[in-house]
Amino acid sequence: MITRFALICLIGLIFAGSNSLYAQKIAVGDITDLYAATKQLSQFIKRFNNEEDRQGVAYDPKSKLYREPEQRKQYLKLLFDEQSIAIPQSLRTSFIADVTRNEHPVFLDFFAGEWFAEVKVAVSYNGKEEEAVLFMELEKAGQGYKWVIDRVYFRPYAPYIRHTTKNPNNFLHPQSHELGFMNLNRVFESPATAEDYTSKDYHPPEHLDIFMYDLRRGVIKFITVNDTRFHFFQIKGWYFEVANFNRPGLNSGWLINNLVQLPPEQKNVMLNYIYRENR
Repeated sequence: MITRFALICLIGLIFAGSNSLYAQKIAVGDITDLYAATKQLSQFIKRFNNEEDRQGVAYDPKSKLYREPEQRKQYLKLLFDEQSIAIPQSLRTSFIADVTRNEHPVFLDFFAGEWFAEVKVAVSYNGKEEEAVLFMELEKAGQGYKWVIDRVYFRPYAPYIRHTTKNPNNFLHPQSHELGFMNLNRVFESPATAEDYTSKDYHPPEHLDIFMYDLRRGVIKFITVNDTRFHFFQIKGWYFEVANFNRPGLNSGWLINNLVQLPPEQKNVMLNYIYRENR
């Protein structure tokens, strides 16, 4: 069993490795590379499931080639970032064996949830360029689906959002009204502990709340999208990240660059790390 501390250390190591590799992106090569590249995330899912051939032509679901296990094993081997040092070969082999087992093979489902996008955007905040991290989820809308912003991490807010237990030593005496609440100065003179004086039902705002407020105030301006990656928790007992590698050669496009065997009880540890809640 992986301890919580060991998991956090492992997460930090593999994410650090992926970031350095991601910086190696260079231009696309010749047309042969384009055929080999997994050019879209939806194509990644089809290849993961073996629902299309190598030229990108979808199999008929009634075809014997559709989700055919041996071909699928070959496809899965091609869906890993070969330059990643964060995924040992033994871990890849275990993962492929698990999702292609004869009795209960596991497939990705675009609409089944348990996966989301992490989008890093450059914004202007009070006239200075900053990076905001938007976590996007698919949400059912009418007869279809749409992407929505589920969470935001914005570094300038981090020092001011307090998610700790309130200090019981900080309170206003029940006779404070007799003094005209003059002791409220404690709240305003110590902003770092101001939440201690709030109702037990009060919860600090999330980054998303303040981000939307600042957006409406006009102090945040969109500049561009810097990076997109996807986090998958659909495969029971596993977590993997998919990032885009725009480089020459046959190992390019959307590829798995992080893979962790993840017991269900440790899922929240991973989520908190991705959401930057324990960094």
